[in-house]
Formats: sequence, structure tokens, C-alpha cells
Amino acid sequence: THTHTTTMNNHRPGYQDLGAELGILTFVCAVHPTGSVGSNGLPLTPNSVRCLGRAQHMLAALQHPHLCQLVAAERGVEERMFLVSEHFADSLAQEEERQQQQQHEQLQQQQQ
Repeated sequence: THTHTTTMNNHRPGYQDLGAELGILTFVCAVHPTGSVGSNGLPLTPNSVRCLGRAQHMLAALQHPHLCQLVAAERGVEERMFLVSEHFADSLAQEEERQQQQQHEQLQQQQQ
């Protein structure tokens, strides 16, 4: 059994400081037919290895304070991939609405 884990270092406050939890996504990549070889006669690279590399490259490059960050990526058995990321119970739109409501209530209190 081969597994590969990569932990991302994103230089921002910990997810707990932001009110986030961790979420996990799992994918199963297509399997090459048994005995498949490339045009050079060498065995094909498993799709999960290719997908893991792409996910790490693309998702790690997405850095923004309002986006959940990829925390770790792991390749499991049978072409399975696991992506661990920050997860928030509320969407950004819900958080914005909550803040607007609080500001509205503060203005009403100041006017009284």
C-alpha cells in the first residue's frame, strides 16, 4: 500500500482562528487497464498521481483571505485521493448579510 501526503503551508492564521473547521473531499481517479504501457514501453503513471500533482499546484496557488485553503492532499490505495481543506458552516454571502444586519442594528441603537 502506497500513500503520499503533502501538507500545505499557507502563511495565514490557523483555520481555528478564523472560525473554520476541517473538511475532507475524496475522489476516485480512473484506473488504467492492467498492463497498460506508454508509447515508450514504460508503465503509465497512475492517474491519482497526476491528479494529486494538479490539485496541489492549482489549489495551493489560490490564495485569498476569503477562500478556504487546501491544508493537505493524500493519495490512498485504489486510485483514491483525499483533499483536506478549511470548511466554514456559513457561506461568505451569509457572513456578509450577518455583518450588514449588525451594522444596521448598531445604527438604530445610535439613533435612539
